[in-house]
Amino acid sequence: DSTSTDLDNDDTGEDEEVDDGKGGFQLGQAAAHAIFLDLPEPWLAVPHAAYTIKPNGRICSYSPCMEQTQKTVAALKQNGFHSLRTVEARLKEYYVDEYEMETPPTDLLDIPTEETVSLEKERQIGGTQKTKESEQHTEDETKVSGKKRSNDAAKGPSRKILCARPFAHMRGHTAFLTFATAGNK
Repeated sequence: DSTSTDLDNDDTGEDEEVDDGKGGFQLGQAAAHAIFLDLPEPWLAVPHAAYTIKPNGRICSYSPCMEQTQKTVAALKQNGFHSLRTVEARLKEYYVDEYEMETPPTDLLDIPTEETVSLEKERQIGGTQKTKESEQHTEDETKVSGKKRSNDAAKGPSRKILCARPFAHMRGHTAFLTFATAGNK
């Protein structure tokens, strides 16, 4: 199985046919600024890539498993590449849906005073029963502050927004991208 890729030759404007890298890249010494390997055995193409890539050129190798990645990393080191970095790429799907969100209320309550806080504490200590005196005191306080706590507070219009959440189980498989630089450190 050989993989072929068309490369645009800057000098002639013609396309060149390139094979799977095992037999070389047919580009000459120090001809490429960057090389991407997506081959079944990328470590076999690394010596040819080292010959073809310009000093300080970048190489990237795609491998579907860690064993291939390890062999490629060893070949890169043996052929003078440095600054190696491997990144795991995983497929992560998201569930995206539109949700209607209510706008928060616009009538904010006054900051509680010491008196209202003590009344709330009394109410909690005494259970859910209120005394007539504390109820009268709360009504008087509401008249003074001018604001009343209510469940039907002024709400703004609702709006729809897109929300995304990842699926609980990941599908697909992992892959590894190894990056390196050619030449001297």
